[in-house]
Amino acid sequence: MKQAKIMLGMLFNKYKKYILYIIVGGFTTLVNLIIYAVVRYGGMHLTVANLIAFIGAVIFAYITNKYFVFQTDSNQEISLKEFGKFAGMRVGSFVVETVLLVLLVQIIPYEIILKVLIGIIVIILNYVISNKFVFK
Repeated sequence: MKQAKIMLGMLFNKYKKYILYIIVGGFTTLVNLIIYAVVRYGGMHLTVANLIAFIGAVIFAYITNKYFVFQTDSNQEISLKEFGKFAGMRVGSFVVETVLLVLLVQIIPYEIILKVLIGIIVIILNYVISNKFVFK
């Protein structure tokens, strides 16, 4: 039993960044979905609701990725540049998400389920972007 705990601890440490990113990505997707559902079912158009959800999710994702996943420490000036880069890089995944949502909602009319499925693609895309270009 003790060896199993040690082995799990070693595995966690080895893959910590990936595990934390998946957890944070899941919560970011949840924030996106909640904002989207509230705004969309409040009467907002699909693309506008997606934009508002994107903005909320990007702010949440930046803070949680910076401090929990990539654990970068920077002053306010660097943080503003970093956030600009982070948000700018996320625009690409926002475009992918919006295009897929607009196209696929014609085929799969369950918007929330569709957003979850597209969210998985976006999580993977955003990890690659964040890991390579933003948090070093």
